Amino acid sequence: MFGDDRRRGPGLGVTLGVLLLSGVLGTGLGQGIGSLLPGQGLLHDIIAGRQPFGMEPTRFDFWVLDFTFGFHVHINGVGLLLMILALVVVRRA
Repeated sequence: MFGDDRRRGPGLGVTLGVLLLSGVLGTGLGQGIGSLLPGQGLLHDIIAGRQPFGMEPTRFDFWVLDFTFGFHVHINGVGLLLMILALVVVRRA
């Protein structure tokens, strides 16, 4: 009635869920493949080497309430590759 009401792909929850699942599966797969490779070297570091990123915990103290917020994510090359691939597939759906 007011224009195009068709849905334009999956919602935010589905997209974030697919990204999380592909990151977990890709990181596990990268760790499995990395255990088969020699312990040192560039290929091993790319496939199985985890790169942490995130936000250090920040504490908020108020008179009645105090809480802490922060997160860390550890991901390897295979996990990142699968997350990018999953994002491309989900956005085309």
